[in-house]
Amino acid sequence: MTRPPFTLPAWVKVGLVYLTALALGGAGGILSARLAPASTALGRVGRALAGQGLATAEDVAAARAPLEETARQVFDLAVALRGLENRGVPDWEQARLLCERLDWERCDRGTLEAMARQVKE
Repeated sequence: MTRPPFTLPAWVKVGLVYLTALALGGAGGILSARLAPASTALGRVGRALAGQGLATAEDVAAARAPLEETARQVFDLAVALRGLENRGVPDWEQARLLCERLDWERCDRGTLEAMARQVKE
C-alpha cells in the first residue's frame, strides 16, 4: 500500500510563511536584514538565517531587541531551527518549547524538521 505524501496543516503553512518572511527580511521592514550590509548585526543575522553566513550571539540579540513579543517568539523559533545560537545545529528542544509557547497545534519533531527545511529554502 502506498503511503500518501506528508502534507503540512494550514496553520503550519501560515507559520512557515511568517517564519520565511521574517528570515528573508519581511515583517513590515522590521527585519530588513537581507538588504542590510553584512557589516551590521541585522545583516549578519539575515544572512545567517538564509544560510549564507554566521552571526554572533550579540548579533542575534541586537536583531531580537526591537521586535514585539509575538514576532520575537517567532524569530526565536527561526533562530532555534537554524541553530544560530548552537553552532549551526538546530536546537530541537528549544524549538519545541517555543512552538508550544506560540500555542501551535503540532510541535512534534517531524513538524519542526519540516519547518526547519522551509526556513532554509
